[in-house]
Amino acid sequence: MIGIFGGSFDPIHNGHLRAALEVLQRLELKKILFVPCQQHAFGKTFNATAAQRLEMLELAIQGEEEFVVDARELQRTGISYTIDTLIELNAENPNEIYSLILGMDTFLSLHKWHQEEEILNYANVIVVDRPALEATRMIDSTFADYVCTNVHEFMHSKAGKIFFLSAPLLEISATYIRNEVAANKSIRYLVPEAVADYIQTEKIYSS
Repeated sequence: MIGIFGGSFDPIHNGHLRAALEVLQRLELKKILFVPCQQHAFGKTFNATAAQRLEMLELAIQGEEEFVVDARELQRTGISYTIDTLIELNAENPNEIYSLILGMDTFLSLHKWHQEEEILNYANVIVVDRPALEATRMIDSTFADYVCTNVHEFMHSKAGKIFFLSAPLLEISATYIRNEVAANKSIRYLVPEAVADYIQTEKIYSS
C-alpha cells in the first residue's frame, strides 16, 4: 500500500511530517507520496509560489527514502482535483493499492469534494486523529458504510475502505508559521531546519 498525502504545503511543517511517519510506521506502507496542489478547489490562495512550495517539500523529506514528492498536480493547469490524481496513479500502477491520508477535519469535509464518492472507487482513506477526540467525531452518512475497523482487511482492500488511525499529532499550523515569520519570530522546531533556512533566504512570508 502507498499513502497519498496531498495539500497546500504552504509551508510543509513538522506536523505534516510526523503524521506521515506515524502512518508509514504503524501501517507499514511501502512509501508516502507528498502531492502539492496547483490550484485549490475551494479557492484558497497561496503565499509561496508553486516552485517554492515544491522546493520546501524536497528539502523537508531529504534523506527519507519512503517519502517521495509527486509534483503531477503542479504540472497541470486548472483546479487540482484529487480524483484526477487517483485515476492517473491507478492507470500507471493498476496492481498497486493507494490510500489517501487525511486529518479528521479534512475528512469531515470530504462530502464537499469534487466527485467525492468516486474517490473510494480508486483508493482507500486513512483518517489520522488524536485518540481523545476520535470517539466524539461524527461521520457523514455518505461514508459510514465504508468504515473498516479490521486493519488486515483494510490493508488488503484495493479501494473503498476508510480506516481511522489514532495517533499523537503535533498542533502546528501553516498559518501560525506564516504569521511568526511575518512578525520576524523564529520558526525553529516548527519546520525542518533546511526549510526554515530556505524561508529566511527566499524571504517567503516576510511582511
